[in-house]
Amino acid sequence: MKNLLILLVFYGAVPSGCQKDSYGTIMRVNYYTVSCTGEMTGKCLLVQKGDNLDTHKWEYFYYHNSIKGFNYEEGYIYTLEVKEEKIKNPLIDGSSINYTLNKIISKQKASISACISEVIKDIESEHVSNPPRSVWQYTYHGKIVYYIPAICCDIPSRLLDNECKLICNPDGGFTGAGDGKCTDFLTARTDEKLIWQDKRK
Repeated sequence: MKNLLILLVFYGAVPSGCQKDSYGTIMRVNYYTVSCTGEMTGKCLLVQKGDNLDTHKWEYFYYHNSIKGFNYEEGYIYTLEVKEEKIKNPLIDGSSINYTLNKIISKQKASISACISEVIKDIESEHVSNPPRSVWQYTYHGKIVYYIPAICCDIPSRLLDNECKLICNPDGGFTGAGDGKCTDFLTARTDEKLIWQDKRK
């Protein structure tokens, strides 16, 4: 009987598989916000969860202040552990889940300059284009640069330095060859990294 009681106490102390609320969801948060409209117009976080973790795929998260206990600061990439709780009667166009911060696993300063965030915001204020607009980071002649591909037709691409000053127009424009000031960029660039891509439709 004594052994049976010890066994029961042991199993009662072990969390069962159905107690999922005691475990957090891992979420990555990007270093900048985007304008968005759901139940209201505001600023959305860009996040990764589940299979999208550590990929180039970022999802809109409505809104930047919707994780209870989390004070977001632009310019940093966060890895969070959050608790998810279903909302019984969610608002139309509103989230069906409440999010509460369990802990901040990491907070890292974004490696790109603040001015690139402003460039991205300027692009977001323009009309949606097809193909979607994007910003890429490369190493070119030993320096970090940012490449914004040409949209179409007579609009050239842009190559910016770390202070967002125009270096050249590598391609596009009337001739398709840019302004001819950095003709080796497309072949000499290395360390490709997608910084941002427009998700609007």
